[in-house]
Amino acid sequence: MAVLDKHDVDHVVAEFWLAYNIDWETGEQIIACPVEVNRYPPYTDEIRQAQTVAYVYNRSSPSEVASAEAMRTILDQRQQPFDEYLADGYTVIVPDNVVLPEQVPDSAVPIP
Repeated sequence: MAVLDKHDVDHVVAEFWLAYNIDWETGEQIIACPVEVNRYPPYTDEIRQAQTVAYVYNRSSPSEVASAEAMRTILDQRQQPFDEYLADGYTVIVPDNVVLPEQVPDSAVPIP
């Protein structure tokens, strides 16, 4: 995903298959981790240590569209600034400060 490179995003939370593809396609230059399955604990550990963590949502999945909206709402309620990018059928939300998946309700994380 060129949008991740363009905005210097190198740590991502995404649904399982997308996370796997991001890891593979970038030669692990971008570390992507799913929430629903911890397929490789070192990636999860690296996400927890990152200075920036983005969330990637598939815009063709109604559940992920709803999850992106829930994330925006939560960040707005917390007065947490974030950037949002649209590319390749995906919404990328990048909070200014690290927000880990366990810090938001399940409804706000990308799960198909």
